[in-house]
Amino acid sequence: MCAAWPDRRVLLVLDGAGWHKARILPVPERLRLVYLPPYTPECNPTEHIWDEVREKGFANRFFATLDAVEVGLKTQLDLLAADAPRLTSLTCFPWIRDRTQGNWAVANESLGNEKETQTCPKERSTRRNRS
Repeated sequence: MCAAWPDRRVLLVLDGAGWHKARILPVPERLRLVYLPPYTPECNPTEHIWDEVREKGFANRFFATLDAVEVGLKTQLDLLAADAPRLTSLTCFPWIRDRTQGNWAVANESLGNEKETQTCPKERSTRRNRS
């Protein structure tokens, strides 16, 4: 991922899946890992990308082969990647923007341990309901 954007800092949002965690993982200085709270798929930018791809490229379509599915998927992802404003609207939530403008000294962090203004909408609403 860092090779694809050699001159950019990269924020990688991860859910709590076991394969997203490693005891020893070298994290490049330009890469920042952010872990989502449990059971918050609506806060995961990737989920929004998949919803868009399914709606625009796969709804009510029949694919005769797996190769055709792969071509359709690549086409939809390429179209989305070429449309920066659309991709940004789907994935750059305010809590993500806050993190990209902040201090990059910490490579790994948990979303639930941050200030309320920087957490995802579900986490904020959960906190409000507890008080």
